[in-house]
Amino acid sequence: MRKGTAAIADDLRAHHQRGDFAAVIAAAERDPDAVFDNAGASFLLGLSYASTGALEKAATVLARALALKKDPAVLSAAARIANLLGRKDEADRLIADLAAAAGGRPDA
Repeated sequence: MRKGTAAIADDLRAHHQRGDFAAVIAAAERDPDAVFDNAGASFLLGLSYASTGALEKAATVLARALALKKDPAVLSAAARIANLLGRKDEADRLIADLAAAAGGRPDA
């Protein structure tokens, strides 16, 4: 595998597009430093954890992705995971952030 944050994101994207979530996780675990500072790689890892049922890990990694970049796709995924974990207040906050990012009003 190539080194670097852009390279790891490309590798994870390729595995994810094939639906090979275990390969995404394995590749990320081989080079965690490259994933840690890359919002896209963290997002794909979080989705892969969620797809394999590791919801707590998914929530942790998606929170890291959000800390790096407030992306609507990450907000949406993080809200869904929070909801699945029974964290209603967190899910509501993330949905409000998502609505605000889209220019909408979550209370309308």
